[in-house]
Parts: sequence; C-alpha cells; structure tokens
Amino acid sequence: MDLRSQLERGNKKNIMKIKFLATAKEAEYEFTGETVTINGEELDVSEFPKNGNFEGVEGDENRIIRNVERTNDLYVTLCQSPPVSKVTYIKDGKSTTLSADAEAPEHDKKIEHRGGNWAESEWIDSNDYDPNELYIKEVSDEG
Repeated sequence: MDLRSQLERGNKKNIMKIKFLATAKEAEYEFTGETVTINGEELDVSEFPKNGNFEGVEGDENRIIRNVERTNDLYVTLCQSPPVSKVTYIKDGKSTTLSADAEAPEHDKKIEHRGGNWAESEWIDSNDYDPNELYIKEVSDEG
C-alpha cells in the first residue's frame, strides 16, 4: 500500500462499519466514531480488541447487537425491522386484518405483521447511516 493510501486509511480512523439483519426487533441508532447509541443507551466499542469477536447470545430476544468484530476495522451487526405490511385489529373478540395503510377501525388491540423474506444489508460506514433508510432488502419467493 502506498503512502497516500495509508494516510487516507489513517484519516478514516474511528469509523465503524455496520450492517443490519432483518429481525422483528426495532431500534433507533446514532453513531459517533466507535460509539453506538441504541434507543438512547450509549455503548462505546472503541476498546474492543483487535481480532476480537462477539456474537450475541442465541435465544436472547432482547439482543440488538448481533455481532462485533475487529480485524483492522470495527464491524458491528445490528437489527433492523421490516416495515409493517398488515395489521390485525381485534374488537370484542372479533378480528379484522387490513393492509398497513388502511384506515384503522375501532379496536381494543392491534397486531402488526411484518411479512416477506428479507436479506441482510451490505456493510456501510456508520457516519453514512440514515435513520430513515431501510437497509435490509426484501427478496422474492421466486428462486
């Protein structure tokens, strides 16, 4: 690697790479250097060791961080929820299922459905993250 490439790489210090897995778990994220804020709770991962690897505990439905790995760069895998496609409204024990953009009838309870098949996102720089962007990608049922 030439000097210019090394200097450019050095200028990218403290940039975390992130990607998202499709899960039912929703979260709000903010990123500053190697700090991620998840639903208002700040987590500094700057001290995560080189060649370290953390995988979230299987079966823990509350885990938002699915994986952290540091090679030369820091990689963090997080959750992103697909959009709601249908909603079931329940009133007096009777249910009605409508598309997510339909007007809601009077109801006692509602259940949101997030259908479809979703693939994980590509890696992005955390400072390029847009909270309004859907990074996970819907895939068709056709091979």
